Amino acid sequence: MLNKIRYICQSIYVNVNRVSRKYGGNRFIILGDMILSMIRYSASPSNYYYFGFPRLDHAQRKTYVTHELSEQIQKKYNSPKYQIVFYDKMIFSHVFSEFYGRKCMSTETMTREEFMSFVNNVSKFIYKPLEGGQGKGIQVFEKIGGGGYAQIYDELKETHGIVEEWIQQHPAMHELYPDAVNIVRIQTVYAKGRCNFLGATLTIGYKNKIANASADSIFTLVDVKTGQVSTDGCDYNDNTYINHPETGVHFKGFQIPMWEEVLTMLEKAAARVPQIGYVGWDVAITEYGPVIIEGNNDGGYVGYQLAELCNGCGLKEVYQKFLS
Repeated sequence: MLNKIRYICQSIYVNVNRVSRKYGGNRFIILGDMILSMIRYSASPSNYYYFGFPRLDHAQRKTYVTHELSEQIQKKYNSPKYQIVFYDKMIFSHVFSEFYGRKCMSTETMTREEFMSFVNNVSKFIYKPLEGGQGKGIQVFEKIGGGGYAQIYDELKETHGIVEEWIQQHPAMHELYPDAVNIVRIQTVYAKGRCNFLGATLTIGYKNKIANASADSIFTLVDVKTGQVSTDGCDYNDNTYINHPETGVHFKGFQIPMWEEVLTMLEKAAARVPQIGYVGWDVAITEYGPVIIEGNNDGGYVGYQLAELCNGCGLKEVYQKFLS
């Protein structure tokens, strides 16, 4: 309990200062309003900051999915007994092999011969820790010559993770940003035998080989019905982008290819483990069709409601109906 109180106090302190820097205003007034929002809307301090509550009125604030509502949905639809399927990337790759679309192997069980055969037949590969998220611990390996692979094998063999073939993305997605696999995140709830789509974002790489919103990549909202980007881009550092700073591609109106195939694939995937019904799916688009990168069973709601992407209207109405 003491650690929880300490965490909340630290979060309040950090976000009061962030709000003050971004919007201005007296810190004591911000603190009071933040605490009121925690009580009235169950909004965490980071919710208050990311959703732009300082510039929203009561009617607007009521429309937002906040931390507590997301927790309620997760508790209702995600059984702790099945969380390992989504936490362990190797198990996930087996359960969802139909939608995986790439070779992979465990660093713990692979032999030197298997690893050498694998890397000699791919132009690029990626290492991911067995558990974890937000792009932490991921390494990308380009094709190398000589005996370099032997050293890489020895290093990876000491880890707990997986080695995967690099995804060759669709030309349209490659044009957005070629150095990383650009990712579509789609939030679903599987309820009463049906996959329901709550929201979608597109995460585009920037100055990094990994596209991850938590690692300073750019992301946009996507119309979940059409697969078309509906906003400009932004990041978690309060920057906004009309075009990609490096490639110049215009974000708003960009059409993600094979969107119907994406939705059809996720309808099948969501039914594979119905005991985990609240999932944020990360999807890549190849020229042969969509593939699933991973599924996140801790849900997701912040990116869809970021102040830079929304016009003072959250998604509570969409989410709330799955608690009735």
